[in-house]
Amino acid sequence: MVAGVSAFDTGAFSVTATSTQRIYGFGISAGVGKTGLAGSVVVNTISGGAKALVAGTSTARMDLKAESVAVAATETNSIFALSGALAGGRQNAIGAAVGVNVITAATEAKLAYADVTNASLGTVDLTATGTSTITSIVVAGGATPNQTAVGAGIGVNVITAGVTANATGLAVTDATGFAATATGGREIFAIGGGAAIGGSGAGGAALVVNVLAANDTRVLLDDANLDPRGRRHYGDDDGGGCDPVAGRCDFCQQRDQCVRRYRCQRPDR
Repeated sequence: MVAGVSAFDTGAFSVTATSTQRIYGFGISAGVGKTGLAGSVVVNTISGGAKALVAGTSTARMDLKAESVAVAATETNSIFALSGALAGGRQNAIGAAVGVNVITAATEAKLAYADVTNASLGTVDLTATGTSTITSIVVAGGATPNQTAVGAGIGVNVITAGVTANATGLAVTDATGFAATATGGREIFAIGGGAAIGGSGAGGAALVVNVLAANDTRVLLDDANLDPRGRRHYGDDDGGGCDPVAGRCDFCQQRDQCVRRYRCQRPDR
């Protein structure tokens, strides 16, 4: 995070945040007896947030002079989970498996409330990429030759992962190009199974709940002023141009931005 700095004057300016988090969770159980019981519970949670933040404020803007600007945040989160239970009993058998997997992440690349300019400014790139994946297998079984067998598998998988490229209040002048890109990928692959074999009664059940919540992928350009071609304000033949006292260009009467964000020159220069 770059904040609280009023000015930069450099060559290539680059800020990068990269995060990779992986969980492999396995829970397997078995039970054999007169009454066979087997249970397995697997809970996996990832809380992520790769953030590359370069920002001034609406009242204290950042002055950034550089030959190129790149702000990038990249995040990869993945969970692979296996929960299994197998029970065998001479009279009764109960097998149950539960898997709960949660990914919560917020990926953000931010270049906001800054004035970016340079006579030789190249490209200004703002890139946010977030990928979240859950692979879950939940299987349970119960078997008995005599009375009752039960097998139940329950899986719950949730991904909440927003991706934001934030250029709020950004001013870019004289750049050869500007790009703001947000890319989000979320995927859940889940299998739930329940099997039972009983002499007098048997029940098998599987329940899998998958939720993709609040997975917004956004590019924010609120109050941005982007002029990558390098606009010029020309003065008149009498030598007019950008007037720092009046705060405007004599020719086009553009106020404020003429002084603060654009380079003004006469046609013969």
